[in-house]
Amino acid sequence: MTKNNCPVIQKFDELVKKSNELKKELDITPFEDKQKFMSLLKKLMTVHKNLDQLTLYDQTKY
Repeated sequence: MTKNNCPVIQKFDELVKKSNELKKELDITPFEDKQKFMSLLKKLMTVHKNLDQLTLYDQTKY
């Protein structure tokens, strides 16, 4: 993948990378470790919320 200079694309890539890292960590965290599991889940939800709020293009033009 080539490096993109667009700040929005960079932020998107950063959030996707963080999401993947959190998913991997969640996969190996036992549910019995409720505090850590819930903490990771909360972080993952925050990352996905930020992804949802990211504007990849100006929708007012269409």
